[in-house]
Amino acid sequence: MGAWSHDAFGNDTACDWAQGLDEVSDLSLVEAAIGAALDADDDGLDADVACEALAAIEVLARLRGNAGYSNAYTERVDDWVARTRLVPPDGLLQQALTALEAIASPASELRELWDEGEAGPQWQASLAELRARLQAPPQPLPAPLDEIGLAVREVTSLSFAVPDDPSPGMAVGPLVGVARQRLYFVALAAEAVGDWARLRDAVCRLWPLLDPDADLKLQWDLAVRDAKSWAAEGHLEAALAGLAPWRESAETLGLGTFDMRCMAVAQEAGAVAEGERLRDGLIAAGHGATMQILDRALREARAGDAGQAQALLTQHAADFSAPGWQVWVRFARGILAVRAGDGGGLALLTAWVAQQAPRCRDGAAVWTFFGIGAGWWALALQQGGRTDEARRVLATVRPLLRGDENTLLRGSLRAAGLLDEAPLSPPTAATPPEQQAGLEAHHGSFRTVTVRGVNALQHLLALRRAFAEGRGAYPFLIGDDDDLASLLDNLETPADGGVALAAEARALDAAAWLSGKVGGKRPRWSARGAAPVRSLQTLLDTRGQRLKPCVHIGLIELEEPWSLFTRLGFGDWNACPTPAEHGALHRHWGEHFGAEPAALGADTVECLVARPPRDKAPALALAAEHQAYCPDIVEQGVGTTAALAASLLAAPVWYFWWD
Repeated sequence: MGAWSHDAFGNDTACDWAQGLDEVSDLSLVEAAIGAALDADDDGLDADVACEALAAIEVLARLRGNAGYSNAYTERVDDWVARTRLVPPDGLLQQALTALEAIASPASELRELWDEGEAGPQWQASLAELRARLQAPPQPLPAPLDEIGLAVREVTSLSFAVPDDPSPGMAVGPLVGVARQRLYFVALAAEAVGDWARLRDAVCRLWPLLDPDADLKLQWDLAVRDAKSWAAEGHLEAALAGLAPWRESAETLGLGTFDMRCMAVAQEAGAVAEGERLRDGLIAAGHGATMQILDRALREARAGDAGQAQALLTQHAADFSAPGWQVWVRFARGILAVRAGDGGGLALLTAWVAQQAPRCRDGAAVWTFFGIGAGWWALALQQGGRTDEARRVLATVRPLLRGDENTLLRGSLRAAGLLDEAPLSPPTAATPPEQQAGLEAHHGSFRTVTVRGVNALQHLLALRRAFAEGRGAYPFLIGDDDDLASLLDNLETPADGGVALAAEARALDAAAWLSGKVGGKRPRWSARGAAPVRSLQTLLDTRGQRLKPCVHIGLIELEEPWSLFTRLGFGDWNACPTPAEHGALHRHWGEHFGAEPAALGADTVECLVARPPRDKAPALALAAEHQAYCPDIVEQGVGTTAALAASLLAAPVWYFWWD
């Protein structure tokens, strides 16, 4: 029966039965349900029949004005009762009492089911309470809810709290899709209520679950939301600088996308002038001009110059004639009416709230704007003499009223006595300095700059393009503070800047070195190999399966990428090759596969690969070379050379690790 409560409508069977009330305006459905319980045969009373009978008896108690309780599961019944206002005959009431006795008897399957658990006594108590309400003297029925009352009920049934994170176990296996959806919901909800720490944590947990190719749009979206969190904390310049390398990728998602989202970042910081400058550029370029003009009118209506908003709505009325635009035109006019004390605003905003409220249950993307609309609607409710309902609405949407764009709204609500001075949301902890981007440091042969993890790959790619064009130093990812400290401890930078090691690398015949290590053996292909690595693992905390919040990018003066190893003196411990061997082999792989070192750790190397093998034979040959270069990736990793070969097929990233 799918029960979650001992109340009459605390199960699926009763709720399904209640849907039938919409089709009748008499007591026929109630009579049939009670009659079915009374007609039970010698085999006993079926549980589903008993559930439907209890629902019918609850309807009778409510028709007598003795509801006892109301919740989301009784709304349909409560509306039907208020609309029909039927008077149950005494005979039907007596049948209901008899049915209650049958449902509570030992012959009842429903009682048997409840008695099997610990909640049996509570269920029995609920039957006694329903019997008492059924026999109590009739009370006046409440008036049917009007359109406004229905909208108030819908809004006050919502919750605008950040949900719990999914369990770590959901991040792998068949539930990974559910984990992705839940974490994205958490990120959006945290943004809506201004819980920036939860937002950034959700982004870091969600990032490893994304495909770097298929999920570019979502990665960009998360980078923007991360930037908005920094902008809200007073770091607008750093937030926009962090997004700058995304421009090219963002524009592939739609012309004007980059500036449009940067405008939202500026608005989060309260930088109205910067936001409007970006909007002017979008309008001039024709990128969503109609939407931008309407959004400007909306911003002026809710947070700025009411006269300017009215002028924009009038001037561009023809552009806003489509039904989709008209929803927002009426919304803007509703806010303007409330600001002017015009009672017509209540009807306009009620219609908008009734339309938008159900969407809040589906996801948190609409929460922020819904909070704006519901806040102005609460003011309209008070202007319409419905102050109690206004207070109930505000108690629900209060967490959404934060932000500079709601300053005018909050002031209006406080002036009306509807909002106190208490903080709108709990204070969050200060962001640790190590998570802030834009810090530079020098480490002898190279320097580092810190970037947010969500932006790191885009920064790296932009710096690599600059290097290829002769406009900058060679970049390589290092990781977080711990990774940088470990790398520095493990390096012995040559006093001559790696000149001698580079000459040694140039003299070394990489093909001969590999041939001597590999020999003539070639493994056979295995379809059960490891999956290709598609993203740089240096960005991830693999133990916690999360993106590192902030990472360092190293910048070093080089002529060729392979000389990174000789310049730093990287290697020559345990089974790790010497710096010259590293350099020679990576020069060899750069020529054949377009592979270049992209990340360096104390004991790891990762490469970005422009021309990976796409056929089995070259992948097998390359796997044998990689195993010769780094035995641990097989012996303590994928297990066999064949499995490694499968992971190299069309792989854009190579990963090496030495114990």
